[in-house]
Amino acid sequence: MKGQALFLALLVLLTMTVMGIGLAYVAETEYRLAVAHVRISAAFYAAESGLEYAAAMLTRQGDEYRGGALPVHITNERDEIEVTIGAPILLRRRARLEDEDGGQRGAQQSVYRVVSTAVSALSQTRACLEADVDVVPGKSSRISEFKERP
Repeated sequence: MKGQALFLALLVLLTMTVMGIGLAYVAETEYRLAVAHVRISAAFYAAESGLEYAAAMLTRQGDEYRGGALPVHITNERDEIEVTIGAPILLRRRARLEDEDGGQRGAQQSVYRVVSTAVSALSQTRACLEADVDVVPGKSSRISEFKERP
């Protein structure tokens, strides 16, 4: 009888140890997935900020804007994300017959294709977004649609 109680206690202890190790493994995996998700999201939003910056610069400078690096450093934890905006490609230009916000009639509306890429060397994360930007120089800009590029 005494041997059976010891055997049962050791069996319960072994079972609890295996369950604890399994739980620690699952927790570590979940943590790594969460960190990866945060890094991917940070790169995505950094690339999106590049699109917003390009839209603002196209509104101010029009065809003279050539893209380049975002002039602001984006950091996430100890990681630095570099955002580069490709040279905008003019897709179409047309004269607007009506100005929706009550301004002068006949202002030109241009549509540019813009690509923004965010790269993090430390976390080895990359996000690339492509968007069409509607611009009325000196007045307003609007990102009409964007998609992620591989």
